[in-house]
Amino acid sequence: MRKDMKRLLTQLSSVLTSAPAIGLAIALTLDATAYAEPGHTFTSLTESERQAIRAAIPAQARARPARPRRVLIFYRTEGYVHGCIPFANEALKQLGETTGAYNAEVSEDLDVFSERRLAPYDAVVFNNTTRLSLTPAQREALLAFVKAGKGLVGIHAASDSFYTWPEGQALLGGIFNSHPWTADDTVAVKLDDRDSPLTAAFGGHGFWVKDEIYQIDGPYSRTHVHLVLSLDMSRPENARPRDQLVRDDNDFPIAWIRHEGNGRVFYTSLGHNPEIYRTPQMLQHYLDGIQFALGDLRADATPSAKLKPQPRAAPAPERSTIVIDESRAPD
Repeated sequence: MRKDMKRLLTQLSSVLTSAPAIGLAIALTLDATAYAEPGHTFTSLTESERQAIRAAIPAQARARPARPRRVLIFYRTEGYVHGCIPFANEALKQLGETTGAYNAEVSEDLDVFSERRLAPYDAVVFNNTTRLSLTPAQREALLAFVKAGKGLVGIHAASDSFYTWPEGQALLGGIFNSHPWTADDTVAVKLDDRDSPLTAAFGGHGFWVKDEIYQIDGPYSRTHVHLVLSLDMSRPENARPRDQLVRDDNDFPIAWIRHEGNGRVFYTSLGHNPEIYRTPQMLQHYLDGIQFALGDLRADATPSAKLKPQPRAAPAPERSTIVIDESRAPD
């Protein structure tokens, strides 16, 4: 995307809507900053942008921390650079500080991946990282960190990080392939486990959201992860030409959890558009995932294919709602 196009997008507002019975509606605005090039230098967020994030932060965490928690937010990019990264860094820091769930530090220094430097942290969040060049020793340090009982969180492009590291792909749960559903698309999302605390943010109902959705490949399988969100492929709006799809099973995951040794992993592909990070339900979704990875929020992470009976699902409502009004507050 050429630099002279970055500021040409019209500001829009979209809404993530769930069942009318609970009136879930989230106003979203598509920022031109969703587009960036490798090597992009981020500008500081404005005070109004920070205030919008603060207004969307939950009043409290869903679970009380067992002890003071430290989280590393890691945002290094060696491939595509997402313009949402500074919005996510700010939101993830504020989530911990405001709710008391954790204290966060932010870094893009690969040298942090050593046994000594990881030791103070309870979880690492990969915020839109891409094509990371971890050394063998750094890879081993991250694997050992999680297996020993710590947490790993991946947001959006985190699944675009481990192309040359199969064990890393398996650790996270899958690898990015493509995104037939673009940042301009409004997609229908199904809750694959409506009773999981990882979907509680959505009130037990599927929803629509304007965001870029990844097609996940590699080791992803319902025999490997506990799926909590996926594209609702019963909605015709989600259909794409067959030649754009790499999966034959029509299974397009969005968020999942899993165990790795004694540790815990949470991944969500939601988080391309900057407005996601000032959306209350999305921030609650991130916080719940982080608290699961920390070990403070208990959730069944049994791989979905092994569950009998299968969890109760919740499809998206039949219609999406687009609100072209940035000032509208969430219902």
